[in-house]
Amino acid sequence: MLLNLVSLPLIYVTAIMVGVKAATDRGGRFDVFSNVSMLALWSIPTMLAGVLLIGFLANVQYLEWFPTAGISSREAQDMPFLPHMLGDRFVPGYLLDRLWHLVLPVICLTYGGSAMLAKLTRSSVLENLHADYARTARAKGLEEKEVLWRHVFRNGLLPLITSSAGLLPSLLAGSVIVESIFSINGMGQLAVEAVKGRDRELVLSITWISGFLTLIGYLIADFCYTLADPRVTYD
Repeated sequence: MLLNLVSLPLIYVTAIMVGVKAATDRGGRFDVFSNVSMLALWSIPTMLAGVLLIGFLANVQYLEWFPTAGISSREAQDMPFLPHMLGDRFVPGYLLDRLWHLVLPVICLTYGGSAMLAKLTRSSVLENLHADYARTARAKGLEEKEVLWRHVFRNGLLPLITSSAGLLPSLLAGSVIVESIFSINGMGQLAVEAVKGRDRELVLSITWISGFLTLIGYLIADFCYTLADPRVTYD
């Protein structure tokens, strides 16, 4: 759940920033570069990305910037929560140690979803930029930024809200691979062990949790529809 809670905001922030910028710069360098990059990222399997990240960024033969496994080190259990200076030595603290361990797993969980949602955001914003209401707003003298963020962006959020309903269960399924690669004791790895051990009750419990998260995702999406589009009501 920690991996998913960190990954979800990063996915949407990245997708919205890249998608809106690409839509407003249609045919430009950023648009072409982002389209190629997002397509390439979407095509890379999570397992391959995890192995490459460990091989180049966590390997002692190359950069060794990040740890290879786990979400915290043993030394961090005895550290204070926040970083501080102990004499002339910098102590990272439990928080920085946890963030340091989460970098590579979070990258594996976010790049695919960000690429897909960025393409969806670009298409949705681009379609609404040329809609009649956008041309009417420009004709009334509104600035382009106000037209984009106050009118076009809100209507462009509707496809993102629709896709968000199934994003949380898909992240849970993707965390199975990530947890196995980075040796993280989480629900994904627990599901694999339950299947291997033929633990029927545990498999049913994890399946129930996944279905419950799907229902929660659709419920949140229904509430977000009313925030993005005032025409949607549940009266």
